[in-house]
Amino acid sequence: ARLWLGSWNYDLSGLVNNNGDTLDFDRDLDVQPRSRKLYGLVWNTAPGWWPDVTASFTPIKAGGRREVDSSTTFGPVVLSQGTSVVLADADLDDLDLTLRYPAKLGGNTVWAGIMIKRLNGLIVVRDESDTEEDRQPVDEVFPLLHLGLNIPLAGALEFNLRGEAVEYDGNQATEARAEALFKLGPFGLALGWQRKSYDLTSGSYQIDAVLQGNYFAVNALFK
Repeated sequence: ARLWLGSWNYDLSGLVNNNGDTLDFDRDLDVQPRSRKLYGLVWNTAPGWWPDVTASFTPIKAGGRREVDSSTTFGPVVLSQGTSVVLADADLDDLDLTLRYPAKLGGNTVWAGIMIKRLNGLIVVRDESDTEEDRQPVDEVFPLLHLGLNIPLAGALEFNLRGEAVEYDGNQATEARAEALFKLGPFGLALGWQRKSYDLTSGSYQIDAVLQGNYFAVNALFK
């Protein structure tokens, strides 16, 4: 088993729609990440019927503040006459649990399985005067198909690829990750790139969000 802690330098793009009123994360809200932490566990079991297990926790915390024209509305939030300031905050937990089975392909290892993802938290859009506020709880569970590939390189260096995807009832979720992992005794250092994409309906909200960027992580091996 390996426990790891990382930092993800991601950019956030996309939009949120509430009953026909749409705000762009960048253009309308200037939303920026406020948390970049990554936590994870990888447990490779002995050969047998029990699957290998990976789990991860990513707190998605972001917020923005931008002046907008008074004609802008978003659900029940109606901005006052003249230029107004709209504030947005998202506080979500992205939790993943993946069950997968390995197979040897030459000197490499291929995994196939299923990821269960839960996206849980709250999105708040309001005007700066606090007279109007729109709060949308989010609690969605996705079953995603999972594929992974491990390629041992020279010495203690290895390369890992993984991807997950699902589409159902108009909702979509995808993930992709590529990393180089250097192992030094019981410790490891990973450098990589990750992308998470959500296109879903939650209550009156339609959310289309993409998070992508480089990350690094340190991990420790337990036997």
